[in-house]
Amino acid sequence: MPAPSTDKIGRAGEHYVAAELNRRGAYASPFSGNVPGIDIIATDDDQHRMAYIQVKTKRGRGNWHMRLNHGWDKITFNRCPRDGNCSKTCTPCLEEPIRGKPDHFWVFVSLTTDGGQQYYVLADDKVRTLLRDDHTAYLKKHGGQRPGKNHDSTHCMFTDKGLQAWKNNWVILGL
Repeated sequence: MPAPSTDKIGRAGEHYVAAELNRRGAYASPFSGNVPGIDIIATDDDQHRMAYIQVKTKRGRGNWHMRLNHGWDKITFNRCPRDGNCSKTCTPCLEEPIRGKPDHFWVFVSLTTDGGQQYYVLADDKVRTLLRDDHTAYLKKHGGQRPGKNHDSTHCMFTDKGLQAWKNNWVILGL
């Protein structure tokens, strides 16, 4: 059987997260289509608390690949102190406080080689902060510009090591 596509890996991760949440007593359902920024909606047993969840899935020892716009958008940067055209690298923008969505969360799923899963559960503002801090450090390391041909690329990634503090952090969801 051929290896599954990245789309299928992503869908599997969404279903694993929904199953884990249901196993833990919440009600959770993945969306069958693409809802920007939300893969799963979940609620507690009494339906007093809602959580909107974005899932990122990887298999094996690789990294989670993302785009910088997961961390920089109109919620994070509602204005640019320079000229309204924020490049995400100007000093005033990098010093703006991160304002994530309080009811939005991220679950990073690592599909292990033995058929299991590992979960890293983070609040939206934490993911945005990690993205900004990692990207800032990356640019600093490379003289303020992405190396290679595509200087305007918005690609970035997370590693297992960078997310260890949030392994199985399901309690943060409040469900």
